[in-house]
Amino acid sequence: TGLPFSHRGRFYDIPELTINPAPFTRGGPPVMLAGDGVIDRDAERAAQRGKRYMIDPSLPLDEVSRLVALYDAAYTGDGEQELPLFNYGFVSDDSDPWEEMRDGFTYLRQTYDRWAGRPVREVHRDNHRLILGNTEQMVEQVLEYHRMFGDRLHVVMRLNYPGQDPVRSDRAVRAWGEVARLVRSRLATTDRT
Repeated sequence: TGLPFSHRGRFYDIPELTINPAPFTRGGPPVMLAGDGVIDRDAERAAQRGKRYMIDPSLPLDEVSRLVALYDAAYTGDGEQELPLFNYGFVSDDSDPWEEMRDGFTYLRQTYDRWAGRPVREVHRDNHRLILGNTEQMVEQVLEYHRMFGDRLHVVMRLNYPGQDPVRSDRAVRAWGEVARLVRSRLATTDRT
């Protein structure tokens, strides 16, 4: 909040201090709660606290829709909450986007399996909810998400993966900017009709 505070906790004590600069958002930045593996409880817990909910980007779309419905039913905040939807994917107009991300994405997902103590699974394109394609294909996929979740949707896209050439990531970020511009333009046109 930008005001002085102190904390005495089980593991840490923090003497009175003020963090500067104060947050841009009045009252402090918005809080987002992520799931910890108890999926239904996590969606309801975030909603009951009036916080944004971060849904695991590896979940299939039907599970995302189910969790959003649970979240919406339990939401106790003021007004409609924004829905940040994290996604894995890649955009490329001159190469196969899956090939651009495959090695780094495989490493990432298998590392997460190891960290979670799960058996390391093979990674295949069809086993994940990915937003992949050229600029126009990406626009259509994002618009489909918008049809499902409405104006509260904020699409967050991971476009860089471990070991990936930064030039590829930078090119994808620029292309993603064009996707965002086109999506906004089409939504504005739709709103006017």
